[in-house]
Amino acid sequence: MVLSVRFLFLFRSRSPAISRQRRPAADQFSTASSAARLLLRSSGHPPPASASSARLLRSLPRRPPRRRRSSEPAAAGFRARRLLAPAPDGWVKLNTDGSFVGRGSSGGAGFVARDSEGLFVFAGASSCPGVNPLYSELWAIRAALTRAIEAGFPRVLLESDSSSAVDLLGGRIKNAPRGTKQLVQDCLALRCRFREIIIQHTYREGNRVADRLAALGRRSGQDRFYLHFDDLPDAVTRDRILFDLCGGASVRPRKLYN
Repeated sequence: MVLSVRFLFLFRSRSPAISRQRRPAADQFSTASSAARLLLRSSGHPPPASASSARLLRSLPRRPPRRRRSSEPAAAGFRARRLLAPAPDGWVKLNTDGSFVGRGSSGGAGFVARDSEGLFVFAGASSCPGVNPLYSELWAIRAALTRAIEAGFPRVLLESDSSSAVDLLGGRIKNAPRGTKQLVQDCLALRCRFREIIIQHTYREGNRVADRLAALGRRSGQDRFYLHFDDLPDAVTRDRILFDLCGGASVRPRKLYN
């Protein structure tokens, strides 16, 4: 076996016809090395343990490691991007969210308003009946629109992380689910009172301030309204508002992006 490997190796290296052949750039190992390894594997026995055979095997070139294609992700499946952009000039952005744990418990609703520069305008947190998650989302939208009308804002950009609530108010879902019909009608009536209004979907990672307020409203069981930044219930809520104001990026799994 050892003599066969040596003979094949020497024959391949000295033959001028074979030495002039070019292998593809991606396959840089020689024909002699691949043939020698194939011969050793096909024998059905482990490689010989002699010193000369070991030196011969070590001298054979190895296949280079496969290079990662440019289309493959360099890191785990996560992407960092800014998910919350300020409203256009002359507009106020409302972010709303609902909180729901399960039937038999109360739900919660939260909202926050910011101007075109991302500065805090007002926020609110309240409890609501624990019907279902969509009910809590619509409750938060109705509360935010009501406060925006009372403040006299003519142009409002409202964002919710509930695609069902956004589709209901946008007319893409015709029939409201059971228990939410009155809330949908209230929101549609409030929408008509603005000069201009946009209701759109946002990712949950870009709606963390409203999510925090909705959870606080559910746990407290009280309705609270905050006109000043310093009046916000805790440091976590204030830190999240400052994080968004500074243009902080949120991390979201790549597969969840559309």
